[in-house]
Amino acid sequence: MSTVYYLVERTLARETSNRKETVSIAQVFVKKFMSILKPLPQTGDELLHLSAEPGDDLEDLLIVELAKAYLPNPLIVTRDKWFLQRQACQAAHPKEIVESGLNPWQPAESSPIPFIDLSVQQRLLQPKIQAAIHRVLRHGQYIMGPEIRELEEKLAEYVEAKHCITYASGTDALLIALIALDIGPGDEVITVPYTWISTAEVISLLRAKPVFVDIRCDTFNMDPDKLEAAITPHTRAVIPVGIYGQCADMTRINEIAGRYGIPVIEDAAQCFGATHHGKKACNLSVIGCTSFFPSKPLGCYGDGGAIFTSDDQLAEKMRQIRVHGQKVKHQHPLIGINGRLDTLQAAILLEKFKVFPEECLRRAEIGARYDALLSPIPGITVPFIAPGNTSVYAQYTILSDDRKALSQKLQAAGIPSVAYYTTPLHLQGAFADLRYKPGDFPVAEDVASRCLSLPMSPYITLADQERVAKAIRDT
Repeated sequence: MSTVYYLVERTLARETSNRKETVSIAQVFVKKFMSILKPLPQTGDELLHLSAEPGDDLEDLLIVELAKAYLPNPLIVTRDKWFLQRQACQAAHPKEIVESGLNPWQPAESSPIPFIDLSVQQRLLQPKIQAAIHRVLRHGQYIMGPEIRELEEKLAEYVEAKHCITYASGTDALLIALIALDIGPGDEVITVPYTWISTAEVISLLRAKPVFVDIRCDTFNMDPDKLEAAITPHTRAVIPVGIYGQCADMTRINEIAGRYGIPVIEDAAQCFGATHHGKKACNLSVIGCTSFFPSKPLGCYGDGGAIFTSDDQLAEKMRQIRVHGQKVKHQHPLIGINGRLDTLQAAILLEKFKVFPEECLRRAEIGARYDALLSPIPGITVPFIAPGNTSVYAQYTILSDDRKALSQKLQAAGIPSVAYYTTPLHLQGAFADLRYKPGDFPVAEDVASRCLSLPMSPYITLADQERVAKAIRDT
């Protein structure tokens, strides 16, 4: 802390000749700084990675190792000659900093920006996550351990649904929802062609028929105006998708499906944490499904998923299906699957869930910053958030009049981008038997040809967002 005080006091001294005032301000700053200071956490195995030479101080080496874990190019400000003379780290004497100006650390302009940066969150939570993992290792209940029930209770409370049942993946969650509704051969299930294949794949796995309806050109979600025309006497369910972070128009979809007595399964794999007219995603229909794939807004370190419902009978049935249709040990009244979430993943999710509400707010702020930076740029359409909706921006996805050129320009600037779902499901070989053809869903096809997702995470910096915007402006 003496180095911090020195930097502040010397920098202030250059701005005023009032020595007493300088010392007073510096002391107040250091006290405030100490009240919010969070030391670099040690995770316990750093010493195993140290490469020491004769005369090296292990404590100093540990400081370097931890600094590098938190910043890609850390600058260590110190009066310690060991640091100042060592080539393995960037170090500066406090006088150097004062003379050159007290500027914040910034990454090099050429350093690549992660597309979805999971590392910052991992570094922040690593000690707690490792402790949670070790608790599981100690109690040894790797399947359906106590963390499973704890996670389900916390998630159900968050969503304000009566039941949460966790699964091995978001795909399993969708599949089990359909099985619980007795979907099978000859049945039709309505969904959208602009989504990840899991949404329609699970329908076909049960030998039912996926029936696609087009999406809205603004939200990229199911167009309720086109839903009713797709309903037939064989329609047994509707699966709207909350693409890129915001819910579909569940109010209208529920109303239309309800007139025909058709249950709605919300695919909220990308919009968990978002709201629709004040209600949380996954609690907007009879069944809500989500995914905990690592890149999702709430992601584990592997595959995972969950179902939410307030229907007691459906909840009981879906719990049985998760464990091979078993009601009590060795008694199987139903055909089911092995669809359980691992206890280790539940332990990780419990720690990540503690910061999830704050991360959702950050995502909204970052989305708004991108909007402000990109809206004025010709040829770029920023995401539209429907009235009554909030978004968690699982991806920040724009439309570009020249996606290929823009993507190449971004790549040259060290900025990754991804074009998702470039071939809509109705044109995929897996669904060739449905006999759809190009032009059947023009909005989905247009969005698929122009969409481009930009770097997005709760921890992306304003500097990185401005760098993305500059690269797009210069295209």
